[in-house]
Amino acid sequence: MPKHQIIIRDKHCMTDLSPVFSKLKNGTYFIDIYDSDCKTSQQMRLYRGPLIDILKDYTGYGHDECNNIFKHKFLDVETINIEGVEYKILPSLENISKVKFSKFIDNVVEYLGSLGLRPPKI
Repeated sequence: MPKHQIIIRDKHCMTDLSPVFSKLKNGTYFIDIYDSDCKTSQQMRLYRGPLIDILKDYTGYGHDECNNIFKHKFLDVETINIEGVEYKILPSLENISKVKFSKFIDNVVEYLGSLGLRPPKI
């Protein structure tokens, strides 16, 4: 059976399936394909553009600082273990689902409103 690298891509997700297929024994397999749960480009543009810009203008902080403020306020800290040492980290926005990212954006918009700022309508 020939080996093939299989990559499924859209604008925001890339999954390399070759490690999964390389472990399969010769035989017949059925594969179900479902729609991905990736964030949309509109969600990312809204967040990376107007929402962060509003906080930047209000606080004078840079893009990265404002991104970290939002992440600290609205994402749960994760614990990872590296060689027996536990580290607390903020999850990457790249790795959260569309639904979780939608809730994150809703929280950001509500927070900006609570500061008396006018976030864009969603």
